[in-house]
Amino acid sequence: MRAAIGVVVALVWWTGVASADPVDDAKAIAAQAKQAAIDGNAAGNDRGKLEEAIALYKQAYGVDPNPLYRCNAGVAYMLIDELPRAHALLTQCLQRLSAVQPTAVAQFRTHLDQIELALPGRAVPVDVVSDPAGATLTVSAFAEDEPVVAPTVVWLPAGTHTIRGVLAGHEDASSSITIDLADPAKQRVRLELAAVVIAPEVRDRVVVQDPPGNGKRTAGWISVIGGAVLLAGGGAMHAITSRTREDLAGLSGDAYDDELPTFQTQRAVTLGLYGVGAAAAITGAVLLYLSSHQERVAITPADGGGAMVWIDLTP
Repeated sequence: MRAAIGVVVALVWWTGVASADPVDDAKAIAAQAKQAAIDGNAAGNDRGKLEEAIALYKQAYGVDPNPLYRCNAGVAYMLIDELPRAHALLTQCLQRLSAVQPTAVAQFRTHLDQIELALPGRAVPVDVVSDPAGATLTVSAFAEDEPVVAPTVVWLPAGTHTIRGVLAGHEDASSSITIDLADPAKQRVRLELAAVVIAPEVRDRVVVQDPPGNGKRTAGWISVIGGAVLLAGGGAMHAITSRTREDLAGLSGDAYDDELPTFQTQRAVTLGLYGVGAAAAITGAVLLYLSSHQERVAITPADGGGAMVWIDLTP
């Protein structure tokens, strides 16, 4: 199989980048990976060189999560005949590649098609779904740094394998599956990830906070106080305008004409202060109402420690 793939594949090591401002360190690592892959391919798919390329592409991906790096690692796996792992990496990277480097999609799609033609008889497809969808999956047949995301299809060789799903705010879930190549029918694994629930004794110890980014209460008070200040200014200006109007009533001729613009300006300022102040006060009142009716949440460590999750404390 390895020789067949070596003949069929028109090997192209892509080193394009995912953005106009790529991470220089990742580019340098990817360049080393490319050279190792070219050397390994030229030496008849030398396993040591290609495994070195895979490790370097993974390192580059850790610095800059560019799907091209995972796709290239997948091609290297194909050349050393690790077809299930090659399939998993190429399937995942192609989901993003069309938006990052569309010119590379056809090349990697060709590799994936070749792998899928070669897999039957050597592995069995397993349709993995999670509830909720979107769990990150680690498969015991793959390395820890080769996760996939549910829903997806993975090909597994003969033997017993464990699939573990992780999703923020949910308990981890895992399932074991035994593959028998004598039964090549597609299998299915469904992982149910229960939402994390805080025990009653823990609820008494957590610090209850507003949700992240919640500024409604603060903004509400600022608007109410600002509106009150503007309304007070409008009241003071109203008094000044009233005196100007009384003075204007006793004038005539040129004196009246000279004083009239002052009165009109004061009246416009008064109305503006009243209008803006009222609008600010109403807006503030609405924000305060919304903030007082928002769900309360708490920050607490997830099961097993480590990640922090937001958990609804609404009764």
